[in-house]
Amino acid sequence: MWSQPRPYGLGEIQSRDPVVSARFFRVRCAVLLFGFCAILLLILLCYYNAGLRLSTAWETKNHYRSHYFVYIVVHLEISKQCDLPRLQVRLYHFHGEHSIINFIACTTSSAPTSKATSSTARTCKSNLKENLPYRTRPKLQESLTTRPAKGTKHPKPCPAGNYTGKRSKILLDRSYGVTRADLVLAFLWTTWQAFFINPIHHQLFLENLPEVAKESDYPGLDVFVCTADPFKEPPVGVVNTVLSVLAYDYPTEKLSVYVSDDGGSQLTLFAFMECAKFARHWLPYCRKYNIMDRSPEVHFANDTSLFPETKEIQVMYAKMKATIEGVVDQGSINVDQLIDDRMVKAFSKWNPGFTCHQHPTVVEVLLKSDKDKDVTDHYMPNLFYLAREKNQAIPHRFKAGALNTLIRVSTIMTNAPLILILDCDMYSNDPKTPLRALCYFLDPNIDPKLAFVQFPQRFHNINKTDTYGLEHLLETQVCSIGMDGLGGTIFMGSGGIFKRQVLLENHSTPHKLWNETKESEDVSALTHRVASCVYEENTKWGSEIGFRYGTLVEDIYTGFRLHCSGWKSVTCNPTRAAFLGGMPIAFNDFLCQSSRWYLGLLQTGLSKFSPVTFGMKFLNPLHGMCYVQFHFRVFWCIPIIIYAFLPQLALINSFPIFPKVSDPWFCLYAFLFLGSYGKDLYEFVMAGSVFQKWWNRQRMVLILGSSCFPLSIFNWLLASLRLSTFEFNVTSKVLDTELSKRYEKGIFEFGVDLPLLLPVSVAALINLLAFVMGIKEIVINIGRFEDFLGQLFIAGFGMVNSWPIYEAMVLRNDKGKMPIKTTIKSVCATLAICFVFGSAF
Repeated sequence: MWSQPRPYGLGEIQSRDPVVSARFFRVRCAVLLFGFCAILLLILLCYYNAGLRLSTAWETKNHYRSHYFVYIVVHLEISKQCDLPRLQVRLYHFHGEHSIINFIACTTSSAPTSKATSSTARTCKSNLKENLPYRTRPKLQESLTTRPAKGTKHPKPCPAGNYTGKRSKILLDRSYGVTRADLVLAFLWTTWQAFFINPIHHQLFLENLPEVAKESDYPGLDVFVCTADPFKEPPVGVVNTVLSVLAYDYPTEKLSVYVSDDGGSQLTLFAFMECAKFARHWLPYCRKYNIMDRSPEVHFANDTSLFPETKEIQVMYAKMKATIEGVVDQGSINVDQLIDDRMVKAFSKWNPGFTCHQHPTVVEVLLKSDKDKDVTDHYMPNLFYLAREKNQAIPHRFKAGALNTLIRVSTIMTNAPLILILDCDMYSNDPKTPLRALCYFLDPNIDPKLAFVQFPQRFHNINKTDTYGLEHLLETQVCSIGMDGLGGTIFMGSGGIFKRQVLLENHSTPHKLWNETKESEDVSALTHRVASCVYEENTKWGSEIGFRYGTLVEDIYTGFRLHCSGWKSVTCNPTRAAFLGGMPIAFNDFLCQSSRWYLGLLQTGLSKFSPVTFGMKFLNPLHGMCYVQFHFRVFWCIPIIIYAFLPQLALINSFPIFPKVSDPWFCLYAFLFLGSYGKDLYEFVMAGSVFQKWWNRQRMVLILGSSCFPLSIFNWLLASLRLSTFEFNVTSKVLDTELSKRYEKGIFEFGVDLPLLLPVSVAALINLLAFVMGIKEIVINIGRFEDFLGQLFIAGFGMVNSWPIYEAMVLRNDKGKMPIKTTIKSVCATLAICFVFGSAF
């Protein structure tokens, strides 16, 4: 549909120079060819490992056992071609990993003993001793020289590879854990490639919009801004977000802003009463001088140009900011700050029984477009404050419930055809953002099933090297244009402009907004009724109407359900970011936020609306694969944990699990590692980033894979067994000065004793210990370098990625260093793991 010509040129596919297009086409073909080759090689690798895994071995009641639980089965095989049999010694590990060493011996089970056979047997034992791990030689030598008990029956000869006789179990191959990791990697890597099959870039021609519609014909726009806790989400930041959208270059009579205060705090209401006063001066100032940064905090911090009114406006803003922060610091509002009857009446609703979890509906009209004017006598946009009713006995459905309440209330009060969803810390960075969205909605050739336009999320508080990988560059910008060519991008929770009818209807049947509306009921009473906590009972809100319930990530889930219903979406990614938000720069806050995100994605992925089952019925298969990648990303923890521990523990115990360097299969492992990392780096650089940011991002993937991902799976299991419930914890957006300074320098923050840090620290210590033990083994026995190169490289790679952890444990003295308790726990856990698994090797 996007390939059709657009006579007005409002939003068409970006055209490239033919040379550039050909180069991109060749690069994409090469990347896809590499992908298919890698998948085939992974299949071969799994086949290779499966061949080893299917091999079985017989066991006898009497066998030689070393002190390290290494089992030795000596099998004598008589060759028809030679008088000398082949002595095969197989070492079986506790978990099934094994290595095979073949020796030629001059002895048989039936031939009489002679000096020659005794000499050869001694040679065999000597060779066996030299080829075994250094630390196990003394015990193995003792085991080999121990004579079996009198009357012990020798095992019957059995052809190699075709064992018969009594079996107690099937021994797994030496790479069973690695094989499982490779299978999960193959699955997730394959789904990741769907984003790069058919990316689409759009180019807007904003200057042609007046040819399609006059300003008086623009559709109305309702903006929803959600906040929940004035102590975690400072009201000053929310006020800046609201002021930036109130100052849009959009007809004021068609613009309305709704602030949803899910905490029902009088501090937030007071902040927006102050905001309404300041807006009377701020809006005409922005309009007069065509200010681009319409968040006052950003404007006064960045813009050095001075206009005649700048100083005056800046003083007003500073006074408003100080007043709001003073009220928040003291936690209450003084009586002398209630300067008129309107404020007294509004705050009288906060009685002693009013709490953030138990309170009635509060609706306040702070600005009205047909009544309130600014200092230049221009009408101002609407500004509403809403705190929906809360009752501890009734589920409130977190942010999805707040958004659905806003939909119902706004339908009664303004009923604008378009709805913009914004997080409280995501201020507008471009005053023409609504006009860019209109280029899609008003395009006469656009698909009528277009549901929403998504502006990719970008962030203003990320340092130069993106220490925690907070930018999410590939997910928010590369993946979004990749999904555009397959059916539509995801809804990211903020920066999306929806058609109201999409959220009020399912794919076939329109539903009533409210039940049995009485014509005599006034707007105020009706607003309070649709905002009550019992209104949604026995309705389809949350299942077929509005934002969908049942997950902690209502944004992606709602977009997914809309796509399954036949609706489309599109990405609008202008050069100047439409919105700029903030990410948590405290490491513990970021880990907790990530755990909540991935738990919500797993909820949907393993529900009846899973993209694997439900999604594939209605979506383009490649589009479905994109959703599969998002919802099952937590399973990255399987390969990450296996590769973070298994090769290292084997290396500590001098046990090889990868092919030798001279083995052709080693080249396959090297190709897959270098190829996958190289492709990821290529995608990152092509998206406009740099190597240092890519390196930090891949390190954070490893950290998340050993902490947040398994925790999300564990929490999902507990909730599925009804042993716990899902909770939505608001991420703190309060900035600490010292923490901010450390973050700007690229220093990790480990100052909180967080359980999520324990597995990360243990993995770092085990990689360090494995690397040291591996170097020691190679120095003592240089002939084993080929055996341990793969494991040594993985341990070294993990050690380099873990440098911030070692630094926080030993070298740092600031408040961001690793707590002593966490360090002690990590060391004890590392020693315990090495002891337990050391006996297995």
